Amino acid sequence: MSRTPLSTTPFSSDPLEVIDRQILVTSLWFLKVRWIAVATMVLAGLVAGHLGYPLSLPGVSAVAGYLALANLGFYRHARRFREVPVQRSALDLFVNLQIMADWLAVLAIVYLTGGVISPCSLFFVFHILMASILLPARQTFIQASLALVLVALLFLLEGLAFLPYQPLILDLPFEVHREPRFVVAVLFVLALTIYASILLGNWVGQLLRRRMRQLTTTKSRLEDATQRMQAIFEVMRMLAGNRELEEMLATIALQATRLWGIQAACILLVDPRTQSLQFAATHGLDDSNRPDRFDGDWASQWETYLTTRDTLFKNDLSRHLQDKERTIYGWLAGQQLQSLMVVPLRVGQTTIGGFCLSSQIPSRFDREDAKYFKVFADLVSIQIEMVRANQRLLSHSQTRTWFFNKVAHDLRSPLAAVQSLMSLVTEGYVDQLDQAKTLVERASRRIEGLSSMVNELLVMATNQFDNLEPALTQIDVRTVLDNMVQLYEVEAHKKGVAVEVHTDPQCPPVNATPDGIERILSNLLSNAIKYTPRGGEVKVSLKNVEDRYLLFSITDTGIGIPAEAAEHIFEEFYRAPNARKLDEVGTGLGLAITRRFVEDFGGRLVFESTEGQGTTFSFFLPAAGTQPAKVKAIARELGWGKR
Repeated sequence: MSRTPLSTTPFSSDPLEVIDRQILVTSLWFLKVRWIAVATMVLAGLVAGHLGYPLSLPGVSAVAGYLALANLGFYRHARRFREVPVQRSALDLFVNLQIMADWLAVLAIVYLTGGVISPCSLFFVFHILMASILLPARQTFIQASLALVLVALLFLLEGLAFLPYQPLILDLPFEVHREPRFVVAVLFVLALTIYASILLGNWVGQLLRRRMRQLTTTKSRLEDATQRMQAIFEVMRMLAGNRELEEMLATIALQATRLWGIQAACILLVDPRTQSLQFAATHGLDDSNRPDRFDGDWASQWETYLTTRDTLFKNDLSRHLQDKERTIYGWLAGQQLQSLMVVPLRVGQTTIGGFCLSSQIPSRFDREDAKYFKVFADLVSIQIEMVRANQRLLSHSQTRTWFFNKVAHDLRSPLAAVQSLMSLVTEGYVDQLDQAKTLVERASRRIEGLSSMVNELLVMATNQFDNLEPALTQIDVRTVLDNMVQLYEVEAHKKGVAVEVHTDPQCPPVNATPDGIERILSNLLSNAIKYTPRGGEVKVSLKNVEDRYLLFSITDTGIGIPAEAAEHIFEEFYRAPNARKLDEVGTGLGLAITRRFVEDFGGRLVFESTEGQGTTFSFFLPAAGTQPAKVKAIARELGWGKR
């Protein structure tokens, strides 16, 4: 079975992978310890000679040299484990070879430090403990038996004078290496200690492996919960830019199937004019025999259910295959779907429709799914009402801007709290199942509070939106860029920051607004200069890529963005800690507005940053007249998915 290259990260969603990674980590730790052992040998030889012990410094140095060469070979081999797929058997072989190489070194040190009375015999126990934790029990017993055979052979050769005895103490009353009873006693005690260490080490190793499996399973569940919350948050941010109801609902249905890993989803909305249910969007379903709306007694009963209940579960749709009337159950069952979950879409106390998830697996959904799905449905309700309001109202821009920022700001805090709770486990700070359960319960309470807050904000904001579709015109971006650079060069010069500009001579126009282009460039340029210290540099680049799109990049040598702040950098009102420390003044809206404008003009905005070294913001804008499908192709070409 093929395996992916191993890293030294000790956590993975696969328990076996976790154990393999931990074995690799410990093996690499062996390499570091061995370098220390080499230096310690040479130092001990010098100290022993200074204290008058008859220790052979050339012999000790030779052993140290052998161990250093062996460790160098192991180190070069270990580097391959990070680059090529590796089997568990290869890891076991790597650990066994290291231990056997150490046996020879330990045996030589035992010989040089008194043989049967050498205190260095205890080093065998250290290696046996590590082997019993890392290796299967059978291999550990083989290693221990090999070590005992080597020690016994050494004692025998010394006793028979085939090897000259190397006493560490010269004035012993008798030749201990020639006393069979003493030698046998030493071997017996050493064997007893080694095999007892194996039993202890194997017990500890099994305990650690069992706990690792438990923690990995818990981590996997918590990661799933965190990913769902993160995905819901990302979908919410993505929906903020949608202005067409049909396109938005199609995107929501698609994202719902991906988020829950299911086959189909559909959205039913109450028609405000006829007050009847109708399909608004579907994904993964055959629409050829789907009615546009449901009428009659059945529809009335379902509307009543959505109005009066919380979540609807259908765990076996197959029994509805023979339904005479065309119900949603029979329609889904006819497409080999087995289970259904429906959450009402509500605005305050008013039900505006239902959100349906369906799977080919019977009893696929449970109450835990319903908790997350309800949050998702509440966010969808917000967006549906927002778009409907945008279609009714074409003014009140200040009210609309206030509401959007209010929702984004108030939703961010509880979501960040949930992410923080989950990260305590995913980053390894929690190692007890009870503690992990407590964190999940706290996160669930946060989710419930978030749902209530969403409904309250929606009620407060009803009939207070506007829709400002920007009037796009063809803009010569190169001219705008030159003007903006000239404007900010003065500020850069005062601060002692060099500005370097590279632009292609011929650039096609883009569909945008003059104010929007200026805001994009102004925000990025001002941030680059603001957060670059004196003596730093800001590089601005504009490339024409085959007259299909323009590629911008603004690179600075400033303070950079901390890794923990990267995922929040485009959130409204958010500022990275090092940015707040450098300058307390700032709204935290600049990058959010910048990304919104870039996406409004059909582009994408991404960044790369290293804290303390600098940041590069890059974005592209399609040439005027580019079709939406080609814009998506450009994003895929650059590897920039919409964030």
